[in-house]
Amino acid sequence: MKKNLILAIIALLSAVQLNAQSVWGFVNYFNNPLYPIEGVTVKLYTMSDQLLATTTTDGNGYYVFNNVSGTQFKIRANTNLPGYDANIVNANDILMFINGQIEFNTWQYIAADVDGNGVVNMNDYQFVAVNHYLFGEAFPAGAWQFGEAQIDLIVNAGGGPSNLGGSRLGDTDGIFIPTGREGFNITTLTDYTLSNTLTGSELVIPVELKTQGQVSAYGLALAFNPEVLSVASVDAALGFGSYRLEEGLLRISSLGAGTRENQIINIRVRVIGNVSTLKQPFTVLGESHLIDGSGNRSTAFTVRMPRLGNQPAEARIAMFPNPANDITDIRFIDIPSGIYNLQVVGSAGQLVVNRQVLINNAGQQLSLPLESLSEGVYVIRASNSETGLSVSTRLVKM
Repeated sequence: MKKNLILAIIALLSAVQLNAQSVWGFVNYFNNPLYPIEGVTVKLYTMSDQLLATTTTDGNGYYVFNNVSGTQFKIRANTNLPGYDANIVNANDILMFINGQIEFNTWQYIAADVDGNGVVNMNDYQFVAVNHYLFGEAFPAGAWQFGEAQIDLIVNAGGGPSNLGGSRLGDTDGIFIPTGREGFNITTLTDYTLSNTLTGSELVIPVELKTQGQVSAYGLALAFNPEVLSVASVDAALGFGSYRLEEGLLRISSLGAGTRENQIINIRVRVIGNVSTLKQPFTVLGESHLIDGSGNRSTAFTVRMPRLGNQPAEARIAMFPNPANDITDIRFIDIPSGIYNLQVVGSAGQLVVNRQVLINNAGQQLSLPLESLSEGVYVIRASNSETGLSVSTRLVKM
């Protein structure tokens, strides 16, 4: 009897101790502690699915339920956090998995099953690649998915950690990539001008992707002013792809056939507003990227396109004397005021003079010393980076 009483007291003390315990843990993206998820709703249930308590993760993905009653629990999570990106890289991951080129871990497989039927196949690939990225629909392709944890306080008297993994369907990378991410390595080159772009004109604007390696896919997000330009069509080697036109935004995507180094895309536009101050027709947004020959996402490339402007028909420079010996005068005729880059280029293409000059009136003259130049033929060029205006003439040095 005494022995039974002692056992009963020990059991009671154990129950009191258990009742005072907590259940705690972390919610991480792809169950990776490097990517905790803040703001996730975590719920504590009995084993018969009765809801006991609700809490929210902090900035470290941490949650805790204090003073729990009982010994066995289920832990589940959900969230209404705003969307993060799935993109053409994720579609490529799914395609490579289907073709047996890569393996998925558990969370990657869950993320790749965007239609939620339990199988990763071409339907999932097309769902991301076509219905979403190529046609500009919202990302990601599917809802949040979280694992479920169970804890037994008799076995785990510490009450934790009881960790939950989560993913957003479509994101096979396993990393939060905010929509509108910045592509720091994307540069825009506008080294020539399409002039005489009067209102009502129809133009074909060539956009060139310049990169050092093979391009197997690309996605461009190009912003433009819809009060100035109206996009009519896009002509590109799209392969498995398309383009989508939104208000002030043009998305162009290509996957597979027809892509190559220095890809040319011709965009047909109609000028509907004044382009005299338009520096470039399109702004390349940071979410633009390409897929290289190894299937890796890259933002290390250059987009080359022309500037648009209405260059005065009579804008020119004249030189007197020409041919010249020690000095010549440059006269700027019908050239708008501004800061111009004045260059003297030799017949072999060498740059022998490169300086800035301020032109503040049409017909302004500037003396150019020639003593340091060898005899020969030179090109004299004046260009304005703001307007894209560039004029040139030839000079013979005696």
